[in-house]
Amino acid sequence: MNRIHACKKNSKNCVSTFNQEKPLHIHPASYSSTEGEAMSIMKELLLSMDRVSIEEEDTVYIRCIFQTKWLRFKDDVEIWFDAENKKVHIKSSSRMGYSDFGVNRKRAERILQSFKEKEKQHV
Repeated sequence: MNRIHACKKNSKNCVSTFNQEKPLHIHPASYSSTEGEAMSIMKELLLSMDRVSIEEEDTVYIRCIFQTKWLRFKDDVEIWFDAENKKVHIKSSSRMGYSDFGVNRKRAERILQSFKEKEKQHV
């Protein structure tokens, strides 16, 4: 069951695969491995990144917190594996502030791109 929601309309510090309008929309990534393998790849990828902690996870969902380098702001990232459609959905959002200067988009794109590269190596 999906637990990720779309970003609030007109948000300037959030991106999600569940938003259809730009600039909030980001495309989900496809995968071909099993959900267990995909989750393992994603978890390994996240733990290799700086200033991240996994706060919650189950068989198809990960919620983690990224902390910014300089001011230590906390940003939330949620990842959901849609087993039926073999898609990885993501939402990355800042807890504070009006604008994030594109940080959440860059992070979400980097996570999904790195996941696709690592998943190809396992197939």
